[in-house]
Amino acid sequence: MVGIGNKEEVGNEIEIAYFISEEYAGNGYISEAAHAVSRWALQNLKMDYLIAIAETGNYPSQRVVEKCGFHKVDTRMILNSGESEEKPFFYYRLYNT
Repeated sequence: MVGIGNKEEVGNEIEIAYFISEEYAGNGYISEAAHAVSRWALQNLKMDYLIAIAETGNYPSQRVVEKCGFHKVDTRMILNSGESEEKPFFYYRLYNT
């Protein structure tokens, strides 16, 4: 699954999110899909930028957003939906150029 939507936890900025079953992870499918969706969203929705967040220990997710051209802006403490405590997340942006 790859999609975009507003992320309430970071001021309703528009975020790309993705998930893949473990069975298919590591084959580049998510990177390819996330790249396509990111470009489509920026071009067709006339957005200035798109964000992504990744847990600081989630290296595969960090690699996905970095492969897609996102740049790490900072680290933020975020209370993610479904969680009971804030955790550190890397916060990324991809600008429409």
